[in-house]
Amino acid sequence: MEFGNGILSNPGHSAGVDQLITKTFRLIGLMAVIITVVACSSQELVLDSGEAEPSGKVIRISGAGGTTGVLKGLAEEYSRTTSDVSFKFLDGSGSGGAVKGVNADALDLGAMSRVPNDSEIETRIDYLTFAEERVAVVTSPDIHISSLSIEQIRAVFTGEIDNWSSVGGPDALIRLIVTDEEDSNTKIIRTGIMGDSPFSETALVMTSETDAKSALNNSNSAIGYLAYSGAIGSAMDVHSMAIDGQHPADEDNDYPLSPRSLGIAFLPEKIDEFQGFVDFLTGSVVQGILSKQGLMAAR
Repeated sequence: MEFGNGILSNPGHSAGVDQLITKTFRLIGLMAVIITVVACSSQELVLDSGEAEPSGKVIRISGAGGTTGVLKGLAEEYSRTTSDVSFKFLDGSGSGGAVKGVNADALDLGAMSRVPNDSEIETRIDYLTFAEERVAVVTSPDIHISSLSIEQIRAVFTGEIDNWSSVGGPDALIRLIVTDEEDSNTKIIRTGIMGDSPFSETALVMTSETDAKSALNNSNSAIGYLAYSGAIGSAMDVHSMAIDGQHPADEDNDYPLSPRSLGIAFLPEKIDEFQGFVDFLTGSVVQGILSKQGLMAAR
């Protein structure tokens, strides 16, 4: 037996054995190619979300997180009676990103938590409001105050009142939790309560409503504001209060804070592809579903 050029050789091998070895190496190479092709094909069938591509017509939805969450629930209800349409929910991109995604044909429906601004309306989109959401002033689980006036809330939010005992609560310093100025909830609070008055210097400013929910739900002696639908979620123990005696759960009252619009942006030339779902969003069946979630059907 000799070792030459890195190849094991034996002069005693017959030609048949050499041919068998050659065929074996060729077979191993062919199997490697097949495995590579199968692996590549499998990768092409996998979505970014790790789920298989739905069959039939797929409605792609993304945008504002809260509105997208509502649409997910409504899509599930719609799918109970409609089997020829499926839904694909993509990572959130905000209301502005929803408009851009629709215009780029990356989305069929853009979820928005506000009415489009003038520059967005001037693009190719149409817009439909399907629900309205109230913003509630809420307290942490340990504070039980059923109602405050607008003047009292403003004084608490500016820091003029800094102890709960001044408004009928326990003798404890008030902890204020707010969201940043660009948040739609903050804009509603400014319009209906605060005006240009600054929040207290001691306020804890959160960058998202999700963070504000967690902070309020896990704090003591705290007050802030949340979308009412989020405040009544199953994992929440916060208390929503009435403002001037008007509670956000009562749809028929003259609640002092303007509601936030939940809507969808879409390209009008594509409406036939999802007309059934749009009709469902504006139909009578949805009213009862929205009410259970702390929302109101669009008026």
